[in-house]
Amino acid sequence: MSKRRVAPVANKWLKRTPPSVTPPAGEAGRRRATLRLRRLATPFGGNIDRAVFHLVGAPRPCGGACGNNQLCRAMGRSLMRSVNRVLTMGLLLIVTACGSSTGPDGPPVGHYPDMPGLVVFYNFDGDLRNAVSNRHHGAALGEITYVADHRGSANSAVYTIGDTIRVADHSELDITGAISVAAWVRPLLTSSGLAAVVDKGYLEAYAFGTGGANEPDTVPMHAVIAYRGLSTDPIVPIGTGEWSHIAFTFDGASGEAKFYLNGAFAGVDTSSVTLGANDGDLLIGRSRYHDRYTGAIDQLAVFRRVLTPEEVADLFAFE
Repeated sequence: MSKRRVAPVANKWLKRTPPSVTPPAGEAGRRRATLRLRRLATPFGGNIDRAVFHLVGAPRPCGGACGNNQLCRAMGRSLMRSVNRVLTMGLLLIVTACGSSTGPDGPPVGHYPDMPGLVVFYNFDGDLRNAVSNRHHGAALGEITYVADHRGSANSAVYTIGDTIRVADHSELDITGAISVAAWVRPLLTSSGLAAVVDKGYLEAYAFGTGGANEPDTVPMHAVIAYRGLSTDPIVPIGTGEWSHIAFTFDGASGEAKFYLNGAFAGVDTSSVTLGANDGDLLIGRSRYHDRYTGAIDQLAVFRRVLTPEEVADLFAFE
C-alpha cells in the first residue's frame, strides 16, 4: 500500500477516534496493533492490504476475483466493527501497519520476524532502513550496490567491497549479557582473519562474520566478544556464489557461544568473557579495526537475548 493510500485511510479513522484516547507510545503499542490487524485480516487470507481496502470501501485490489461480493461485504463490516473497537482502545497505529511507510509520530512497520528482543532487522530492499523501529537506520560510507537476495529477488540485498554501512551509536545497540546475531551471506574469498558482517567494536563489545580463507571453498563462522574469538570449523561456502544463513548466540552467564548454519546447529565454543558496551557506531561490512567483509549480505538481525534452536530455524525460514 502506498503512502498516498495510507494517509487518507489513517485520517478517516483518526477522525472517528474519541479525542480523549491517547495511543500507546513505543514498540509495545505498535506490536499489539500490528498483531491485532493481522488477526483481523485472517478472513482475507492474511492479506492486510486487501483487508483495509475492504474496510474503507475502496476499490478492491482483487478486482472481484474472490467471486463472493456478499461475503466480502459481510467480512468488511465485521472487520470495521473490530477495528473500531481496537481504535477505541487507543491502538491508532493499526492502519499505518498496513504498509511500510513512516507516520509522522510512529515507527515504520517493515517486514521483519516478530520475535522478542529484536533490536534491528535490515531487509536491504533497496534501502538501509531498520524495519523494526524508526531508529538505527543505516548510512552508506562509500558506494553500496544492491543485488538479488537468496530468493532471487532483485535489489533486495547489499553487496560490499570494502565499503561500509554505518548505524549511529545508541544505547539500544549496547547489548550486554546475552546476544544473538544472524544474516544471510554470500562471501567472496578474503585473506582477512575476520570478515566482519557486523561490528560494534569488538574490543569491548561484539562482532560477527566469517573467518579468513582457511580452505579453498569454505570458511568458519567467526564471532568476537570483548576481543575473544569464538569460531566453528570451516563450513560456510565462500567464493561459490552460494548463499548461507549464519547465526550465533552468546550467553554471558555461561560463556557459551552456539553457531548455526542454514537453521541447523553447527557447533559450540566457550569463553569466560564479559560482553560490554562502548560508544562506537554499529558497522556493517567491516569492523572499526578494518576487518573487511567482501560479498553480499541480507536480512541482518541483532537480538538482545539468546535465541533457541527453534527460533534460529524460524529465522532461517523467514520470508
